[in-house]
Amino acid sequence: VYFILLGDVKNPEAGKIYTYKNDSAAFEQWIPRTRYTLPEGSSVKYLFEKALDEKNISYINQGGTYISSIKGLAEHDKATNAGWMYMVNRKYVENSFADQILKNGDVVVFHYTYDFTVEESSFSSGGSSGSANVVTNLNPEVKVDGKGEAKAVITEQQMRDAISDAKKNN
Repeated sequence: VYFILLGDVKNPEAGKIYTYKNDSAAFEQWIPRTRYTLPEGSSVKYLFEKALDEKNISYINQGGTYISSIKGLAEHDKATNAGWMYMVNRKYVENSFADQILKNGDVVVFHYTYDFTVEESSFSSGGSSGSANVVTNLNPEVKVDGKGEAKAVITEQQMRDAISDAKKNN
């Protein structure tokens, strides 16, 4: 597998919001594209820790599933929505980096962004599973009981239809 770490912007313009999606070339390469041989079933977390530890780059891994700081560059340092994100094979994945399993040939890019909401607009399922997310809207019947509590009810047929639609679109 391959790993790339992109840090802060080289020469930031005051007030500009930098994102990987729009400004990837502006970010410094803290670790250029490097090939790693990993045990089968390794996670992005395993790769991340191996790569950064080999380069003696400090990081904070809160709770084992989220990177909040690398080389002292922390979430919210540059903007309210700033932080660290990762992609596998040029696609953002929804799994935590501890849960995302890699396969031979995968390319992982960890990068800083000044606004994760811009990056998220390009989210798509990726990684080793190869499956796409399917969204089906359900319209439950909402009832308020005598205690003033609302309850949403979905019929068995609505669930069957939603599952059928998901299978067709997957």
